[in-house]
Amino acid sequence: MNVLQLCSMINLPEEVFAEIERYFSERVSVVDDCLKNQLCKRDCWETALKELKRRIGTDQYGFCILAELLNIACDTYESYLKKGISIDIFIRTMEFCSRFIKRQKKHFGHYAFTWDWWFTRQIAMQEYRRTRIRIDRSTRSGNQHSHSLGRRPSAFSAAKHVKCV
Repeated sequence: MNVLQLCSMINLPEEVFAEIERYFSERVSVVDDCLKNQLCKRDCWETALKELKRRIGTDQYGFCILAELLNIACDTYESYLKKGISIDIFIRTMEFCSRFIKRQKKHFGHYAFTWDWWFTRQIAMQEYRRTRIRIDRSTRSGNQHSHSLGRRPSAFSAAKHVKCV
C-alpha cells in the first residue's frame, strides 16, 4: 500500500488528497528510520513530533505532517496484517483523520489537520477503532480501555475495562 492508496481508502476530502499528492511530488520524506521508530514509541511521541515539525518547516494547515504520518501508517498496515488485525479495522482506525479534517471544515470553514499528537497512537498500534468503539491499548495499570466514541477520555471510569492481552 502507498500513501495515495491509503488516502483514498480513508476517504480524505479531495482537496486534502491533492495536498498530500503535491507534498510527495515536490518533496522527499523527511522521516528516517530513527524518527519513525521514535514516532511509534509512546515515551518518545512528544519529542519525535517536535523533530518532525522542525524537519518539515512551515505547515500552515498541517497537511505536510499529515502526509508524513500517513506514509508511516502504510508501514503500520503491514504490522496489522502480521498480527491478524483486519483491513477493515485498519481503515476505520485511520479514518479518524478524515473525520476530524471534515469536522474542522464544518466548524472553521477550511480543512486543516491538527491531530498529529493523536495520530501517533494509531501508527504505534496503541489505539484501534471498531465501529463506534475505540480501543485504547495504553499501558496504564496494564488495562486495555474500550469506550464509545463521544465520551471524553476522562470518562474511562464509565467505560468497560478489559484486561490487555
